[in-house]
Amino acid sequence: MAVAGVVAAGSTAFTGAGLTNGITNQKTFLGGTVSHTVVGANLTAMAFTNSDITGATTKVTAFTLDFNADALGKAVAISGITGTPGSSNTNDPDGFTCTVVGAAPTYRSTCSASVAGVANVNGWYSTLGAFSIEVS
Repeated sequence: MAVAGVVAAGSTAFTGAGLTNGITNQKTFLGGTVSHTVVGANLTAMAFTNSDITGATTKVTAFTLDFNADALGKAVAISGITGTPGSSNTNDPDGFTCTVVGAAPTYRSTCSASVAGVANVNGWYSTLGAFSIEVS
């Protein structure tokens, strides 16, 4: 079953069956609206990771996505990213690379800012706004 959801920063409701608001601390580094769509699985939680040595939490380096059990072992792809990429080593990311959805209890995929074909990007998005999540 495919489900689509959209969330605005600071909101408490998703649209679509089976979706709950698992986004935490988004106002501290997004400062605006973040939205996403999900196709191919039911998203149950989402948390952002940020890394900024200055102490300001403005740079999204990764995020975790938790799904229902039907997503176990499936691939996760991120597309349609809006935001401003940056890095500490001039390899600005061109997207996020995600792990295959893991086992219980979280059925989690971790998505990290990445550049195709480059290891150790150490990158981020400072104004992450919207993106699409496809599970297949």
